[in-house]
Amino acid sequence: MLSFAAWVLLAWLWPQLWLFVLPATLPAADFAPWTGWLMFDEFDLLVLGATVTGLSRMAASADAASLRWSRRTVAMACAAGLLSLIGLWRGLADAGGVSPGWFDGHADAGNVLRVSKSLAFVLLVLPMLNDAMARSADRAMRLLLSGMLCGLMIVGVAALWERAAYPGWLDTSQSYRTTALFWEMHVGGAAIDAYLALTAPIVAWGLWSSRRVWQWLVCAALALLAGYACLTTFSRGVYLALATQLLLLGWLLAGREQRAQGRSVWHLVAIALMLVVGATVALMAVFEQFGYAGVLVLLGLQALLLSAWKLTHARHVGWRRVAGSMLALALMSEAVAVLAPDTFMSSRVADSRKDYQSRVAHWQRGLGLLHGPTEWLLGLGAGRLPSHYAAFTEEGRWPGSAQWMVGPGDNASARIRGPRRARPYALFGLSQRVPAGNDYRLILDLSTTQGADLYARVCEAHLIYELACRSAFIRLPPERSDVVRHLELPLNGQLLGTRSGLLQREAMFTLSVLDEGGVVDVHRVQLKTKTNKGVELLRNGDFRDGLARWMPRAQHFFLPWHIDNLTLELLIERGLSGLCAFAAVTGGALWRLLRGSARDRAAAPFLAASMAGVLCVGLVSSVMDVPRVAFGFGLVMLTGLQLSPRGRRTPPRTAAPSPAS
Repeated sequence: MLSFAAWVLLAWLWPQLWLFVLPATLPAADFAPWTGWLMFDEFDLLVLGATVTGLSRMAASADAASLRWSRRTVAMACAAGLLSLIGLWRGLADAGGVSPGWFDGHADAGNVLRVSKSLAFVLLVLPMLNDAMARSADRAMRLLLSGMLCGLMIVGVAALWERAAYPGWLDTSQSYRTTALFWEMHVGGAAIDAYLALTAPIVAWGLWSSRRVWQWLVCAALALLAGYACLTTFSRGVYLALATQLLLLGWLLAGREQRAQGRSVWHLVAIALMLVVGATVALMAVFEQFGYAGVLVLLGLQALLLSAWKLTHARHVGWRRVAGSMLALALMSEAVAVLAPDTFMSSRVADSRKDYQSRVAHWQRGLGLLHGPTEWLLGLGAGRLPSHYAAFTEEGRWPGSAQWMVGPGDNASARIRGPRRARPYALFGLSQRVPAGNDYRLILDLSTTQGADLYARVCEAHLIYELACRSAFIRLPPERSDVVRHLELPLNGQLLGTRSGLLQREAMFTLSVLDEGGVVDVHRVQLKTKTNKGVELLRNGDFRDGLARWMPRAQHFFLPWHIDNLTLELLIERGLSGLCAFAAVTGGALWRLLRGSARDRAAAPFLAASMAGVLCVGLVSSVMDVPRVAFGFGLVMLTGLQLSPRGRRTPPRTAAPSPAS
């Protein structure tokens, strides 16, 4: 509460601070694994604090200039508002009018609000963004893009720590994909993919706009960090987005320079492509024959050649071009290390055809959920895809679920269900973070009327991927509904907590029901170790506070939660009307940045590349079901639409007339 009050005070004292703080905190302001908040998170509080303060300040100032909106902005706001209201109305109606709850799952009414809130937040910040742009577009852009750079740095550091603590920095052979701080991926998805595609071009903006050597070096280090995070996602969508962004940025920036000199850019594009292809082939060949040592030697030789070239052409070559070439070589060496043979990525590339066929079948099943002209026009409702896909497709049955139950006498419990269709390796469970140890003792009070197979485990895990585990398998016979069984048993298995210091792995306790159709009501659960002198490790183990502190988590099977395509995601949940509104807003922003009146602004190419990258990821992944990332994408689109042409001056601000006049 004190932190929220402090944030409101800061937002009041510095009205444009939100432009930096929201993008900077976007990837970190979510503590779901510790709080159990899934429908709402800490980032929502930051947005609400900023908007309430900003809008109140604007209303108090009664500044007429800040309220002037262009027709384009009004049309965009109306389209987005209508899209949001229709999606919310359809979603709540489809959920049966049940009031949303704090601990709802993806099949409940709360998921409608979860998916809808990003668009609502975008509309709330629109007047504030309009005001900031009217006062000083250049300052607003610097704040926004600098905040995005800080957010990307947080993700890069988190990815570096995750890789070091779990598979290892240089181990690219394990089937471990980086998730960083995007806890929305507890049911799979592409949250980190879309975020990296959104922010990667902003690093290029930082390099391009740096005027001092130390600024450039900081951005170069961030480029290497972001490149490592992008590569270790092992996401083909991210790779496609990065390639598209690099080509688009090269084309736009070279075209801008050549237009100023009255020359064509085709010869520059051809030379750049030949250099990139040649350098990549050479690096991959050296890596395959000599490993990292060979790559380092090759990079050293290329550095010597570039230095010699600089000395002989000192009048024509600045430090930026030499340093930029060195940075490009370093980034290519990162790519070679990940994309070389005998890595996890090589197996993913080999499976591309099979993955594409299964994805097409997944898309077809998703389209089959739409029945009748009303659903095709207005969609199923925001956030209703998971519920329909799990209910009406045989292949999409839930691998499990968790629900808070309140019985007679306010006796609370967590009802954990098993899969509706048995699948190998598909797991779903209720989890909570605990300290790593090796002498766990599990205490359970539970009941089941039909019998079930319960699987309890503590594993070294960051989010999705589990490494060393200590576990217990419990076969429960059917009992009467009023019988509560009490169990005490140890967890056995591999050693945990073998690392210490900054690279100590986190541990996660999980309860899962394995058998098809199994149901277990857990009334109380405790986890203790002798190391901690019998102190209870689990919080809210009696579930009196709902599912607070607990987070449901899936493994290996994520079909019901995502349609894996942005266009189909919008079509199925928002209908043709919503898809057309989204296309109009996105297309309008891209047109202004690429060919329209804002294309000569310094940041225009980088904003366009940011949007293009998210759209590329959207070809193979869902985007709008991750509220934080969807808000970031919407904020970039708003900025593209609000960015005024270079040279246009802001109208002078006039004081409001006094009542006496």
